[in-house]
Amino acid sequence: WGWFGEGRAVLDCVWQHPRYRWLRPVFHRSHGYDLLRMLLFLTVLGGLQLLDMSRVYHHIRGQAMIKLYVIITICDIFDRLLSSFGQDVLDSLYWTVRCNPRSPRLLFEVPVALTYIMLHAFLFFVNVASLNVAFNSADSALLTLLISSNFAEIKTSVFKKFDVNNLFQVASSDVTERFKLCVFMLLVLLLNLVQGPELVSKKLLHFLGQTRLVLASEVVADWVKHAFIAKFNGHDSGLYARFTLVLVQDVTEARHDRSQPVLDHTHSLARRIGLAQLPLACIVTRFLQDVWSRVAYRFELSPRAQAGLLGRVFLCLVLLKVLTGIILAGGCAEMRIVEETEKAARARARKEAESSRGGEGGRSAGSARGRSEDRQEARDKPIGRTAVVAPPALKRTGSTKERNGSR
Repeated sequence: WGWFGEGRAVLDCVWQHPRYRWLRPVFHRSHGYDLLRMLLFLTVLGGLQLLDMSRVYHHIRGQAMIKLYVIITICDIFDRLLSSFGQDVLDSLYWTVRCNPRSPRLLFEVPVALTYIMLHAFLFFVNVASLNVAFNSADSALLTLLISSNFAEIKTSVFKKFDVNNLFQVASSDVTERFKLCVFMLLVLLLNLVQGPELVSKKLLHFLGQTRLVLASEVVADWVKHAFIAKFNGHDSGLYARFTLVLVQDVTEARHDRSQPVLDHTHSLARRIGLAQLPLACIVTRFLQDVWSRVAYRFELSPRAQAGLLGRVFLCLVLLKVLTGIILAGGCAEMRIVEETEKAARARARKEAESSRGGEGGRSAGSARGRSEDRQEARDKPIGRTAVVAPPALKRTGSTKERNGSR
């Protein structure tokens, strides 16, 4: 035991020495938050493995058209409700880990967050399956229902009163909805392409035509909706540029909060626009697993080839993420610099205008003061004692003798 105590003392001295500080394991709160999110992600992904895409697809396809319309409407409504609820749940979890990671509240917040992510991911699963049925159906009735549901938003939001904050929330939800729609249609395209390679060109052309129609209807419906909202509420179109600057500020200032350690640089932006990150990541990973398994089965890839190809794909995705972050941060910083420059120029021009206006006011006040003093002197002079001055032409006319003679 003596040798053990001496050896431990030596190791403690080496461990505390500044030269060997890099050997100490550094575990920050951000690492704990990342591990917690990874645990939630893997748990929900394991739960989604119990859902079979083929059974869900055929079950939805066997329903009547009115039931499909009800399913799509329910998915849309519950998506918004769960997004609003999930923002508060994940925000509470984020601030608990950031400010008080040893709080017993985590024992309650983690199961609630897990339940929310599971429900929202299941809702996304049903939504993707419904889109797959709509794009693969022989008639275009369901696709027409999807397009008509976009224009139904105009009736529910045009004749309401929106202030600036509510309009910003509507614009953010529209942005998030378009992004999710693009992701879901990309998943549907991948699922259809791996079904039969011999019909790739035909399916691709058909899918591109339907996608163009759906996205065009989405853009037109949102454009009409925001145009009438701005008209009825008296908002200017330049208000949307201010919304962009708010998002730019979230991107540029996310890494510079010195009051508390920043655990996730995308948390403030995702909460601002209402993007459900974890459920969306879970559902994308779940469908990519199906695509990957079908590709490996069709091309008869060995486990070694699958591991090598998967590593290359993962490396490309990481590089794409880094490149996207650099481009986004650079573009936001450039927009912020341009805005600050324009703001400084406007402030300088306003200051010069105020100074010039003040100088003109001083000169006009001085001239008015002089005129008032002249009038005051004229009023103070006695009447009848005003000196009469001869004109200058009469002073120098004639000689001295003539002037004396005349005198």
